[in-house]
Order: sequence, then structure tokens, then C-alpha cells
Amino acid sequence: MSGNSIRPQQPRGSRLILLFSDNLSNIYSIYDYNGIYIMIYDPMTPVRSCSGKYSGGVPFMKEISEEEYQEIKNEFDNLAKKKENHTFDRTRPTGLFTSRNDKFIVRHGFYGKFEDLLKNHHEIDSSDDELAAAELV
Repeated sequence: MSGNSIRPQQPRGSRLILLFSDNLSNIYSIYDYNGIYIMIYDPMTPVRSCSGKYSGGVPFMKEISEEEYQEIKNEFDNLAKKKENHTFDRTRPTGLFTSRNDKFIVRHGFYGKFEDLLKNHHEIDSSDDELAAAELV
């Protein structure tokens, strides 16, 4: 999917387990597909942005390891526990966090580690990951 701006779709038969929407409405989703973890990045596009100019980059779908998923999940759980950083308003800048059991909004400045864990996957490591993820659709 490198260089391709087609929005990745949820793999058929998969189950959404985590979703994060950053302060610019770029969306990261993680799905469980029979024990395989798939990350999808659905960036904001100029067509959907209020300015008509902002782009969050190139969408992608890739497999992540169980260890990578657990690291992301552990940080998600840490953020869920820190209620003092939560807010009820989904105004900018905030991050929206969703799982099967939880939904919360965190004020900007308190979820940087989580966001960094996700952004580590912007570069697809190899075409093998891309092809394996594409086969799931």
C-alpha cells in the first residue's frame, strides 16, 4: 500500500479490539484476525478536513506482532486508569480511545507515549507484511 491512497478496510472475519483517533482525527485501529493482529491507519484527508488542506499521510494496513500489540494495549490500559487526564469534551487537542470495554478522551500532552508506539508503524517494514495483510481482506 506504499504510495497508494486507498483506504484500507477491516479484514473480513476480524474483530476490532482497539481504536485511537488523534487530535487531528487520524485513526489507528487494531483488529484481531484469528490470533493475528492487524493495524490499520486511516489518516485525515484534505477532502474530510475542515481546512480542505490537511493530510495525515498515506493509509496503511500491516500485521503487528503479539508483543507489539501487548505493548500498545498496556499503554492503553495505563491511560484508561489515569482518569485525572480524561475529559468529557472531544475538542481539539484531545485523543479518543476506544476498546470493547472502554471509551475515554484524553487531553493532549498525556498520551504521547501511546501515540509514539503507534507511529512507529508508519514505515512498513517489508513488502511481506504488506502482502500478508492484503491477503486478509
